[in-house]
Amino acid sequence: GRGAGNGNDDDVTAAPRTVRIYVNRPNLDFETVRDLKPEATLTLMPPSHQWSNEFASGSIDYPLRPAGRFQNVSEIALYFCDNYNMPDGYGASNDMEDYDEGDVVPTEISYVGFKGKGTNTKRKAVKAVYETMGMKKDHQVPGAEYFGKEGI
Repeated sequence: GRGAGNGNDDDVTAAPRTVRIYVNRPNLDFETVRDLKPEATLTLMPPSHQWSNEFASGSIDYPLRPAGRFQNVSEIALYFCDNYNMPDGYGASNDMEDYDEGDVVPTEISYVGFKGKGTNTKRKAVKAVYETMGMKKDHQVPGAEYFGKEGI
């Protein structure tokens, strides 16, 4: 990651290892996303790929199969659950409570792009939320007080 080896640990980051993809699921929060089965889970290329001629273009495509799960998508949520500084497979597990937050190195994402066939749907502004750590109070699900943590 950035800052590695310069003696200043404040700006050290790591590349994401695993991304979970959820479609057409409004009101996701960090608690719900840990318990919910994603439409797809991708293991991303390690940072060492950037030195290979095969990936000289600077981007990598991850085809999503079967494609039927990704048709008529109106909302997409990407949950980058671990990075290459964490123990292998740790963040991709459902139990993240045991990981010492003092040892967490922030995940750095430099680019995310989407390819596909567009629709004639009228476009609206994109609402994006970027968080380093989810705060439960910011992600309340309507009805959760009556039906448990997943709401209705």
